[in-house]
Amino acid sequence: MIKQITREKLEVEKYTACLHRAVNYRIYAESWYLDTVTNQQWDCLVLNDYEAIMPIPYRKKMGIKYIAQPLYCQQLGVFHDQFFEQHLFDNFIHIIKRKLVHSYHFNEENTTQFNPQGTKKINQIIPFPSRNGYSKMVKRNLSKFRQQAIQIIEHHDVESY
Repeated sequence: MIKQITREKLEVEKYTACLHRAVNYRIYAESWYLDTVTNQQWDCLVLNDYEAIMPIPYRKKMGIKYIAQPLYCQQLGVFHDQFFEQHLFDNFIHIIKRKLVHSYHFNEENTTQFNPQGTKKINQIIPFPSRNGYSKMVKRNLSKFRQQAIQIIEHHDVESY
């Protein structure tokens, strides 16, 4: 059974676990990311006990709520494990079609697997030149960078920076 859950009632741990299990994971669907780009204006369609999820960002205009893809959020859609079936995807789509939708962009796996006639959104990947193509100054800066003790810290509170 698919139910719509508001952001306030979302069980974030279960939502995050489902997203991280998904074969089509996207950072755009992380709750902290959606909170940031939508100002916490998003709901979620949830299959059973977070077996599959579909974040639904929305806006309001003159009191009317409509689905709209936020800026800096390229691909959303249904996030699921590898054993997800076409009829379940169709159920999510059926629910969305009953709503007022301005724009919604499905992730690449949803498009190729469940909706082949849909428009495939392709990420552009810029190749970095080999080290031989770098200037002497860039090579020197890279060497200095490698000598420093760099520590990567995962931090989700974007507004504190």
